[in-house]
Amino acid sequence: MNNRIVSINQFQLGAISALNFVANISIHKEKREPINVNSIIYSTLLQCGASHINIHDTPKNRIVTDFPSTKISLINETSSKTKESIISNLFLHYLPKDYSSNEKYKKIKNLEFYLENILFAAQTNTSVINMFNFPNINQCKELLPAELYYTISNLLSLIETSPQKLPFPKQEIDSTHIKNFETIIESNLFTSYCESHIELESKSIEYNTAIDNLKLKSKNLYYNNIDSLRLKRMAVSVLPITEKIIGTIFGKIPGAVSKFITKILIEYLKSEKRIVIYQLDGLFETIVKDSIAYNISKK
Repeated sequence: MNNRIVSINQFQLGAISALNFVANISIHKEKREPINVNSIIYSTLLQCGASHINIHDTPKNRIVTDFPSTKISLINETSSKTKESIISNLFLHYLPKDYSSNEKYKKIKNLEFYLENILFAAQTNTSVINMFNFPNINQCKELLPAELYYTISNLLSLIETSPQKLPFPKQEIDSTHIKNFETIIESNLFTSYCESHIELESKSIEYNTAIDNLKLKSKNLYYNNIDSLRLKRMAVSVLPITEKIIGTIFGKIPGAVSKFITKILIEYLKSEKRIVIYQLDGLFETIVKDSIAYNISKK
């Protein structure tokens, strides 16, 4: 099987860290065991059908883990500010310099993170996760000039999103559950499940065919590990990148930024892949509920 990588960039890692911190405040007050960040990452690996996860961390969002290096890599992104400020540079061409700290433009940040994630997927040639809500471009219509609004709106309209029931751990993955979890992800059934996600990425396989196969492989993995897994609904978004999209959408944005984005996407075209984004904004809420139930059961 090809090594299928799902990447987590600094913005998504920041969201995981922040939500983890907030949830653990209430957990600490109630004298329950804290949520293990391993549980979040391992659950992501399982649900997204990844044979490997690359976590692009920074000194600000550094996490301490005991992940096996065969499955999880921590990549120190000392230069990420340069690489991942493409969209903010685009917005600065149209918006006030203080837009990122201006409450009026708060809804723009969600949109910015999502667009950065698309480019991050293309740069790393991997699938990615989104811990934030899918951006509502209509909420930004009054904040953006028409030229930029319609450019982004046209791009988002090309994304196909479908809710899928994918395998998910029945309980929080702590040290007592890791061995059982690793048995699952080392199995042939999990390998087959990962391959169905590879088909979802591939332009050579029709989208609906790939989705049908993903459903089948998800059920196979679930029914053969029914004591450890459940099926949880998650939105999977797919964006095809074509020369037409690059020319008609990204070709309309200004100078230097346009050239940089175009260069990234033209290079990505060579992979013959679709960009796949896993919508995990509901994952953390599920893990919090699981942690509460798990800790109560131990009392």
